[in-house]
Amino acid sequence: MSDKDRLINKSIQGHDLSIHQNTCCKRSVWMIITVILSTCLLEGFSIHFSSPVLPRLLDRQYAGEVFMTEKTAYLYAAIIFLGMAIGTIIASFFIDLTGRRTAMVLSSVPYLFGWLLIIYGTNPSWLIGGRFMIGVAVGTSAISSNIYLMEVAPQRDKRPILHSAAVITMLGGAICGGLALALKWRYLAVIGAVCVLGNVIGIAVQPESPKWLILKSRPQLAARSLRQLHGEEIDVEIEIRRIEKEIEESEAISWRRLCLRPFLKPFIVLIIIISFVPFMGASILLLYCTTIYYNAGFDNSLKINLGICFVRVLGALVAIIAINNYKRRIILIVSGVGMCIGGFLFGLYFKGAYINIPSHEIDWLSAVGGSVYSFCVMFGWASVPWAILPEMLPKSLLRNIIPYITAYSYTLIFFISYIYVYLVDRIGSHGSFWIFSSISLVATFTIYFILPETKDKSIEEVIESFQSTQKNSDTPDDNKKE
Repeated sequence: MSDKDRLINKSIQGHDLSIHQNTCCKRSVWMIITVILSTCLLEGFSIHFSSPVLPRLLDRQYAGEVFMTEKTAYLYAAIIFLGMAIGTIIASFFIDLTGRRTAMVLSSVPYLFGWLLIIYGTNPSWLIGGRFMIGVAVGTSAISSNIYLMEVAPQRDKRPILHSAAVITMLGGAICGGLALALKWRYLAVIGAVCVLGNVIGIAVQPESPKWLILKSRPQLAARSLRQLHGEEIDVEIEIRRIEKEIEESEAISWRRLCLRPFLKPFIVLIIIISFVPFMGASILLLYCTTIYYNAGFDNSLKINLGICFVRVLGALVAIIAINNYKRRIILIVSGVGMCIGGFLFGLYFKGAYINIPSHEIDWLSAVGGSVYSFCVMFGWASVPWAILPEMLPKSLLRNIIPYITAYSYTLIFFISYIYVYLVDRIGSHGSFWIFSSISLVATFTIYFILPETKDKSIEEVIESFQSTQKNSDTPDDNKKE
């Protein structure tokens, strides 16, 4: 090893010359803002599009040739998550093949095609196909943009960037809800298509990820990208060596490590936590808020939907504060209890309406129940499971499994969102939300017993806490044998 190589390795280990790890030039700041705004706003707009539109598609006189039956309409709303699951898997291959930025740009093809199917659709099948294509685009774009941001953002800013992305996504839903008050649903779809073009322009002008360029043996282009992102003062050689070292460590991690006992139990606990979220009904008000309130007899259901949208934005903002300052278990437990209370109150309203209690006496139950439920979903169970992923498993391992975990989560959300209409037919709206409330309570108790605290702990400490839990559970049996 030459003296120059020794100096570079020493600098990498000391992190004393890596501009990327500690500073963020103005170019990098605006690049991050552009990517977040162009991708997250469109994702939130697209997912939430079904909520204000669904009652109009269920109205035969208004919808005309695209009129949908109730079960078809619920399939139309939910299928975006099935598309997102498939898009996530597609992205896991394309981001390495074509590059992070290119994958984000290519996602505009199914985006635009999906919106055009909805704009010009002449029967329900066109609309369902269009929403599925939009889901594929959202899944591809979300994974690609998250990986891109994590590779180009300064280390200290990565977590705030991810949390701010969630807030912007919810804000995109609120914008959709607000525009729905004034526009017909096809014009709303036109805005979605126009936003896709803005998204393409915003992404296309950004440099490619330096990490991907190094993976493809293009060090000169990587050096140019690093200078564009972090300024001319960055020591390119040291930064490239640091990225190469990170790549070597990542390639040394394989799926087989999940089968090793230290990693297997944290992984199983993560899957349990992520599996609870859809069964707690986290997506129901997101997709069907306007329809639920409209069917309950509220004439101002679109305004209520907009209010719930802003409650979700507030919940996402509170999540940033909570995750930065409070323990993960406490946040999940408080959020689970809040969802339990909110779901119970919401179900109580529908039960009161079912037995003909005057609406003016119980309307407050629907407002309070829906708001508490939506707020608690966002500040806890919709945010914290993804925050604890890098706290429980090595980051080099997460790069390989996050797309599949995300696709698994989206698939469950699609399933629960679609069967909700059958659940309502069987046990009513009150029974459905009481089931979600009960599952929220079960999830809360489960978290208390299976999840050790992960905040401000190294992965080694977290794994050791799982092993100590296992040893404690084995102690009584060992004593009996003695």
